[in-house]
Amino acid sequence: YPTASWGDVAVIGWLIDGAALVTQRALLDSSYAPYVRAMRRICAEESLHLRHGEDLMLELVSGTDAQRAMFQDAVNRWWRPIMHFYGPPSNPEKDVLLYWGIKTKSNEELRFEFFDTYVPKLWDVGISAPDPALRKTVDGWEWGASDWVNWDEFWQVVKGNGPMTETRLSWRRAVWNNHAWLRDVFSGVPRAVA
Repeated sequence: YPTASWGDVAVIGWLIDGAALVTQRALLDSSYAPYVRAMRRICAEESLHLRHGEDLMLELVSGTDAQRAMFQDAVNRWWRPIMHFYGPPSNPEKDVLLYWGIKTKSNEELRFEFFDTYVPKLWDVGISAPDPALRKTVDGWEWGASDWVNWDEFWQVVKGNGPMTETRLSWRRAVWNNHAWLRDVFSGVPRAVA
């Protein structure tokens, strides 16, 4: 997805990394030990990114009206991809990863944990989530899963057809091609002997 402003950087650092941490922390209880070992390190590093994103968010929402509007605009544009992050609502009884304990929470449980953590913080700083159906009830969260989020878009991204996929890949090819000379220089250098 394109990043148009510092608002995007704050949303990515705070909300996207926050969404990642919700998922990654749930994997700390996974039945698959290699995941658990990797997740310990990953969660520690992602926590640093999260704090940086939160600092950026606080700077923007406490800044000028234009900075606040920039952050709200970024939240509006990134909210759907954040909802995509957890995947579509699924039937926990048919989720093989839950069955084997690889995942410890369903997509909706993870999404609701994200809502519990981040939506009140958004509201506290005067920023709204752009989902008109999003609300906290005595029974938990309600959100516009079926009428607001486009799951076809989600599946296109999963298949490698996201809005910036071709741009990202063309940049990657250009960097690879532009740095061929560097690979050529080092291909003739013998490796150090231990």
